[in-house]
Amino acid sequence: MFLQFLFCRLLVLLVPLAVTSSLYLYLYPVVHGCAFPLPHDDSHSFSDAFLATLQQHIPIDAEPAPAAPLRLLVLADPQLEGDSSLPKPESELSARLRHHWGEIRAALTAPRSSPLNSTSTTAAAAAAAESDTSESPSSETSSPDSEPTTNPDNTTTTTTNNTLSERAPLLKLNLPATQQAITTALQTLLQTDLPRSLKAARKRLDLLGNDYYLAHIYRTLHWWTQPTHVTVLGDLIGSQWVSDEEFQRRGTRYWERVFKGGVRGDSFVPSPLSSSSPDDNTLALNPTTQPSAWTNRILNIVGNHDIGYAGDARASRISRFESTFGLVNWDVKFWLNITTSSSSAPETNELQPPRIHIINLNSLTLDTPAYSPDIQTASYEYLNTLITERLAPVTDRRTFTLLLTHLPLHKREGVCVDAPLFRFFEEDDIDAQEEEKRWFQGGLREQNHLSEWVSGNGVLEGFRRQG
Repeated sequence: MFLQFLFCRLLVLLVPLAVTSSLYLYLYPVVHGCAFPLPHDDSHSFSDAFLATLQQHIPIDAEPAPAAPLRLLVLADPQLEGDSSLPKPESELSARLRHHWGEIRAALTAPRSSPLNSTSTTAAAAAAAESDTSESPSSETSSPDSEPTTNPDNTTTTTTNNTLSERAPLLKLNLPATQQAITTALQTLLQTDLPRSLKAARKRLDLLGNDYYLAHIYRTLHWWTQPTHVTVLGDLIGSQWVSDEEFQRRGTRYWERVFKGGVRGDSFVPSPLSSSSPDDNTLALNPTTQPSAWTNRILNIVGNHDIGYAGDARASRISRFESTFGLVNWDVKFWLNITTSSSSAPETNELQPPRIHIINLNSLTLDTPAYSPDIQTASYEYLNTLITERLAPVTDRRTFTLLLTHLPLHKREGVCVDAPLFRFFEEDDIDAQEEEKRWFQGGLREQNHLSEWVSGNGVLEGFRRQG
């Protein structure tokens, strides 16, 4: 009765807590008041934006409030882990069991080296020699194990059981070595293999739960805020050093679990890049809450955990990233779908609809020393193409430029919590298991901001001059 009473009391406490926690987990954007700002209006406050978002989820006949034409949901650093946190194939429990069984079988037939083994072998050989002697009158004497048999000519002979020959295979077994192998296998299994297997099982469950938790965050925020665009600001996986097979597995998890239903945004960029005509309705921004054509098109930004910093980023890593997640350098222009009369826009430029130019820039390969000069050259060529062909003139006040990068622009010490940091490789890669080294002495190993020169002269100066 006491246990039943205690159990009921625990349920009274735990059930409300579990229900409350679950509601918070699924409604935390509502609890925290997440909402995109409304179009600029002094009469609108944050509470108005939240109420307008809430109104989108309540079936009422009232006219919905105007929505911002661009509602960008920004996520960062999912860093999907994988086999680097799990035992190697040869350390898996099944492989270890096969290894232990092989050791035991080898011990069974291992040769003996003890004096006792030599004496037993000599005695067995002597006994075998005696049993092979020719028939003599004295050999007709029957032993306790002999059986009389009758021949066709009615003569009786005695057959002796070769008991020693039947036991010969047993004499070949190395029982002490076998016992030692079994003891060692059991100790290793209980002390090392089973605990490691249990930790691996827990880690696999953790990886699965992490995938679905990230998916829950994306799905819940997407449902509540109803964005027009979504971007992930780099570090899609947890390490740039993984094999191509593991990279592909994590890419599959990314698209089929975390961002299920999402597709690569760069696949829908007009070609050639210079084309962004207002006639292309897929690039139109509408100030309504109607679903956008780009709602499920993910703008993936490359991060240092995806390809590395400039000092170890190589072409093969960029290639596999682009084949799985999208291009590392690309841009697209969206235009605002509004009606503009010529009377309110006397200049020719004012007849053009307002635009927003979103630029996805791989900022990881701009600083030096770089592992691959060709990769760095390609990044600067893309920047030059932007400046000379894609960016709007500085006099164009109807185009807004939005730059998306993983590595931020330079900020002097004191602006951010972390001061600018640069680290370099102290020596060449001496443990490379590949044909080429993974890094070189003096190469850029780590940074948390772009250098001041690259930020000012390589990026901002060109953007200010044109856009």
